Amino acid sequence: MGFSNLRIRDQVLLLTLPPLIVLLTAVGLFFYTYRLVNQTTFSNERSQLVAMRAGSLLRGVGEMHSRLQEYAFTGNAAFLEGYETASNAVFQDFTLLRDVAAGDSSMIARLDAIQKDVRDWQNQWAEPAIGQVKAGQAAEAAAAMAKGSRRFSAIQEELTQFRQANQRAASARRNRNESAIHQ
Repeated sequence: MGFSNLRIRDQVLLLTLPPLIVLLTAVGLFFYTYRLVNQTTFSNERSQLVAMRAGSLLRGVGEMHSRLQEYAFTGNAAFLEGYETASNAVFQDFTLLRDVAAGDSSMIARLDAIQKDVRDWQNQWAEPAIGQVKAGQAAEAAAAMAKGSRRFSAIQEELTQFRQANQRAASARRNRNESAIHQ
């Protein structure tokens, strides 16, 4: 049975079906690639936001420490206001980072541990030093700040490691996503 023996309807179907299948496959691949590009873009934007917020958090914690030291040494209330402003910004950054990290339990656990360390530093070193300065015991406050600086350095190191780990993960994710797109 040859091609010429088929009815016209069968001949048209036989000639149009392969290009139609190719067209539908191309459309499916287009939508798959579009979805993959969107996921990659979202993932990269999320990673950049985490890195940006982690940097802001690191700067904010440094600002808290600097303003507290300046207040302990000078007793100037303007430095205390700077400390409180930086403290509010730091805890806002923690909240924003937690929102961005939703679904990543390891990142949230690490953020919670760092936030606990910052709160402990505030409760054990910063607040007592502020109280001592207000009570006129600036020398005792300075000595307490020197001890608290070691704990503060550990917090800064934790934040730096957190930021670097997220930057490495973001870079690896971006490379993996880009290679998936170019395959």
